Amino acid sequence: MIKQEQVIEFLRQKQESEGGYTGEDLTELAELLGVSPRGMRMRISYWIKTDKKFPQFIYLGKENPQ
Repeated sequence: MIKQEQVIEFLRQKQESEGGYTGEDLTELAELLGVSPRGMRMRISYWIKTDKKFPQFIYLGKENPQ
């Protein structure tokens, strides 16, 4: 099960340290939570549309910027 609080904290840390999150970060988070990367992306996409806490996070792209 994906816990929203854990995802918010992870994304907040990425936002503060790197200016946003990447697809690679979501894959890392999925592994930590024991879910599939696809499931993680789908859940975050849903939360972005339905929860006011999520649109504040910036998606930087599929891979970490150089």
